Amino acid sequence: MTVTNMRQGTCPACGAQEVYALKAIKRQFMVELGYWGAEDIPSQVLVCVECGRCERYLQLTDEHKKKIRDEAQRVPG
Repeated sequence: MTVTNMRQGTCPACGAQEVYALKAIKRQFMVELGYWGAEDIPSQVLVCVECGRCERYLQLTDEHKKKIRDEAQRVPG
C-alpha cells in the first residue's frame, strides 16, 4: 500500500506509525469566501511525532462546500 496522507495512520514522509490527531484551536483557520466574508472552519490536525510533519483537514459542511465551489478558483488537474 502506498501511503499518500496521514489519514492512513502512517506518515508519508518518514514511514512512522506515530500519527496523532489534534483539534485545531478555534479561529486558527480563517478563509475568505466572496461576499460572505471570512469563515472560521473547524479543522483537524494530524501530526507525526517522529518527524514533525503535519497535515490539516477542514471539517467542511455542505454549506462550506457550496460556497467554496461557487467562489473559489478550481485547480486544474
